Amino acid sequence: MTSMWLAVIAAGVAVVLLGALLLGRRRRHRNVHDIYQQTRSAPAPAAKRPPAARRSPPSKKRPVPRAAELAGARVRVAANEGGLVVYRQQGSSWTRYVELGWREIEKVYFTAGGYDSAVALYATTRQSKRKQHLVDSRQLNGGQWSELASVVEVLTEGRLVIDLSARTDSRFVTDL
Repeated sequence: MTSMWLAVIAAGVAVVLLGALLLGRRRRHRNVHDIYQQTRSAPAPAAKRPPAARRSPPSKKRPVPRAAELAGARVRVAANEGGLVVYRQQGSSWTRYVELGWREIEKVYFTAGGYDSAVALYATTRQSKRKQHLVDSRQLNGGQWSELASVVEVLTEGRLVIDLSARTDSRFVTDL
């Protein structure tokens, strides 16, 4: 008789444990809030993308051309891998006024000087250390000057920078 009671008690204990186990599982997923809390507490590891699949954020800067040829009032300015060339119109033909390689140029800047008080773009070369007149500031418009400054900076890898603010500096400008 004791073995029968032991079997009944063992069966009862098994039912209670099984019920508790099932009840415990139910309690874990009792409602949507519990499920949400459970997923928030243990985030899934982020999937790693291969390096080739990653995208860099889009650039907001517009691409800068590697060369420019700008035409203004009786002048053309060409900046390319070789250097800076300025052409002037004489009658119906164009003549080469200045041709300087990037390695020759030490500095490019705006200032007033020369035979008139007009602000102009000048270059100082490594050999002569004198300023060489390139183009009067009124011969190209603001957009063309910006493009030329960008191209010069890119082609010289930042060694030469044209300060556009000096083009309209009140110390130099008399009649823009």
